[in-house]
Amino acid sequence: MFLGGFPNSFLRVWRRLSFVWKFQIIFWTIYTVVSFPVHFIGLRYVLGWPAPLYWIVFLKAVEIVIEIMITAGFAKVMDTHWFRLKRAWNKALSVCLIVVFIMLIRHFLLVPVIYSPIYRHFGTYKHATDSGERTVKSLASHTYFVLLYGGWAGIFLLVRASVEGRRKERELLASELKRKEAEIVMLRSQVNPHFLFNAMNTIAYESGGNEKIDHLVEGISDYLRYSLATRTRLDVRLSEEIEATEKFLEVQKIRLGNALEFEIDADPASHKVQVPGIFLQPLVENALKYGGRGTPPPLRIRIIARYVGRDLHVEVANTGVWVPPVAGGSGVAGGVGLENLKARLDLFYPGRFEFNITSEESWTKVGIVFRYPETPSGEKE
Repeated sequence: MFLGGFPNSFLRVWRRLSFVWKFQIIFWTIYTVVSFPVHFIGLRYVLGWPAPLYWIVFLKAVEIVIEIMITAGFAKVMDTHWFRLKRAWNKALSVCLIVVFIMLIRHFLLVPVIYSPIYRHFGTYKHATDSGERTVKSLASHTYFVLLYGGWAGIFLLVRASVEGRRKERELLASELKRKEAEIVMLRSQVNPHFLFNAMNTIAYESGGNEKIDHLVEGISDYLRYSLATRTRLDVRLSEEIEATEKFLEVQKIRLGNALEFEIDADPASHKVQVPGIFLQPLVENALKYGGRGTPPPLRIRIIARYVGRDLHVEVANTGVWVPPVAGGSGVAGGVGLENLKARLDLFYPGRFEFNITSEESWTKVGIVFRYPETPSGEKE
């Protein structure tokens, strides 16, 4: 049973490892398998080192552990923001300097403290008694390790670039899939516009000049035109969004009468700032559906927009206490909930917005802060 579960346990541990340690394990395993026979033949038959086999194995294990520790630090340096921002030739120069630094540590610390005592324990090399020959072999050893560290760094950078390239491709595909899914949801939530406008015209015709009905039809038609005009646009001016939301609230005011009061306060600096289309409607719908709970009528809705620095602060507040969404529910009427809005903003404004909900003094406030790295397109000069 233990052996049967070992592969699954190993795979779980392997998946949790970072890219650096996966690379280290694979690289140094291959290096050990390939280099040990050469190492053994070189020490035993070329240099004539009289150590038993198990000491040669031990020495190789010590070497591999040290190389793993050294190259792990090497990888840490190459993973820094400082290294990643360098140009290709600057990276190559940095790698050369790091290899020189490692070779100095190896020559002045590792060899005299670790390797030399082990070798001296079993005597000197029998086939390398001449000082000139020892010098040549020492230079060959240094050249070997320079090539080893340089080769390790080159392979590491190539494999990392390949892995990160594939990951970015997967993230791009996932983002595109989410975008398509969002488009499908939006399309499914829309009915045939010709049918709607025909229905509005019929209602207006049959109303016989009733001003209330005419105003209602006009408000609905204006909001539908805005909704259809913005479904293919990523950004709109905040003034357009507020004007359409005001039409939407006027329609609700006709329906609810004195049970609804609303006000909109947007400073002039915010009017031309670009925002996602139809982002206020889900917030207003949420206020209409869940607002007013725990407070006497009428339901009051307040929309505030302020452009401060390079941040746009938008708040939709309503009287009433906050009602957490029911698990599995849509969150608001019409199936377009707050979670759907947050998912949409995260798709088109990743890392550039804040979403928060607060409830205080019989008011529930939903706030969104849009952060613009540069001056938003269309801002008032």
